[in-house]
Amino acid sequence: MTYGHQTLDAWQQAFRLTTMVYRLVPDLPSNEKYGLSSQMRRASVSIPSNIAEGYGRFTPAEKRRHCEIAFGEAAELETQLMLAKELQMIRAEIIDPVLVQLSRVRALIYQLSKSYENRE
Repeated sequence: MTYGHQTLDAWQQAFRLTTMVYRLVPDLPSNEKYGLSSQMRRASVSIPSNIAEGYGRFTPAEKRRHCEIAFGEAAELETQLMLAKELQMIRAEIIDPVLVQLSRVRALIYQLSKSYENRE
């Protein structure tokens, strides 16, 4: 069964990003289990979740607000990924495709937010 929010390209790509993060996190050092890995999972899940929640809201302003939250979570995730890369917790060739996907997702969220703005 497909729900309305699942038809959004932004949600689909954000969902893909979340699966990429979940596959990446086990490669982090074990001492980051409750630190960085937990934060990365939480931020990544929040992105498609906020897109879905915004889709379910009634007013364009509410929809846009959830896009803004998703965009902020994407920025948080980007910081965490860059930290893991900088500290060489995970090899660049593993993190770089995730960062590329994240960039794609941020652009799609921005476009989605703008489309809600035009409906006000």
